[in-house]
Amino acid sequence: MHYVCPVCGGVSETAKNCGTEGCSLQGQPLVECACEDNSHEPVKTNKGN
Repeated sequence: MHYVCPVCGGVSETAKNCGTEGCSLQGQPLVECACEDNSHEPVKTNKGN
């Protein structure tokens, strides 16, 4: 299990808030993700789009 920001795509192994400077969700909780291939498909990140 890991946690992902759905806006910037930041990833953390622990539940915490997004810490990416300039992200519109900075300071907001990351979303739980259980993908095993680093696709983060369940979260649908916008990173790279």
